[in-house]
Amino acid sequence: MVVMEEKDQKDKRNQTETSEKEFESLSDTDVQLLREAGSICAEQYIEKMFPADRAWEDFSRKRKRTNRQRILYAMIGAAAVIFIAVIGYRSFISESGISSYNLFTATKEETGCILTSPDGSMEVIVKDELNLLDETYLGKDHYTIETPSGKNLRVILPDSSQVLLNAHSRLSYTQKEERLATLEGEAYFEVRKDKEHPFVVQAGTARACVLGTSFTIRHYEPEQIHITLLTGSLAVESEATNNPEIMKPGDDASLLEDGQFIIQEKGETSRPMWTSGYFSFDDAPLSEVLCELGRWYNINVTVLHPEATTRNLHFKCKRSLELDDILEILNELGGFRLVKKENTIFVQ
Repeated sequence: MVVMEEKDQKDKRNQTETSEKEFESLSDTDVQLLREAGSICAEQYIEKMFPADRAWEDFSRKRKRTNRQRILYAMIGAAAVIFIAVIGYRSFISESGISSYNLFTATKEETGCILTSPDGSMEVIVKDELNLLDETYLGKDHYTIETPSGKNLRVILPDSSQVLLNAHSRLSYTQKEERLATLEGEAYFEVRKDKEHPFVVQAGTARACVLGTSFTIRHYEPEQIHITLLTGSLAVESEATNNPEIMKPGDDASLLEDGQFIIQEKGETSRPMWTSGYFSFDDAPLSEVLCELGRWYNINVTVLHPEATTRNLHFKCKRSLELDDILEILNELGGFRLVKKENTIFVQ
């Protein structure tokens, strides 16, 4: 055995010496080619044992899976935070006895005042006045005029009577045997006298009949209908009673839910301040003030503390002011907090 091992070792030494001699006898070009061949073999061996493409695919797949897991965990965490916040807020509201509600809901934005003719065609009124005596409108006996938020419109009717429409109002007018106007919203009327053609205004279930006078009607749902007589005489009645009641200058008539009119002598015979571009409130609850702001600026009003809206205010300012400035003035009065976020005023 020992002799065989010695023989094998001798043969290996001879082979090594022969290889070294053969290598030394190679030219430089042959040596370079041999090294490149060895390098290629080594790379092929490594690629076979450890495929790079497969390794990169495995790494990318694991990375994507990890990123997806992170995103999923983040989304689950965010949802949990929101859920806890909502549950906590509702729990707070429930325990504290506070019930929030929407006091005013903004409407879809409109480009301007709209005039609809009898044939259904519509016209955008850009100016602050619409004269239906213009020859463009002659021969037509029915019109509908609508005003958007933040805009009044003076309308000269075909009989030369004048109407000033407040924001978010709609007036339909027909002139045949009688002059009939249907109102949704608020308007100031100056009616031309015509004994042969009475002027009638229908506002909800209330009806006002005049010969020649000036008055205002306010009919914003769900508020009570108010009719205030400034000059002349006026008869009011409701569909529930069909019993006309005569008003005198300075009277204010409000229609109750049972269809009865209550007429109070307030002595006010001047035009309302909104016709001159002012917000004006005399001992009015905050809820009424906020509804006016919502209509004029077309913004939602959400009440978080209902008791705050019952506070009465004496307040006057120009309608041309920015809403943020008005809210700042109101907040200085104390007893409540008004916060505007995006298109909503929150009453806190």
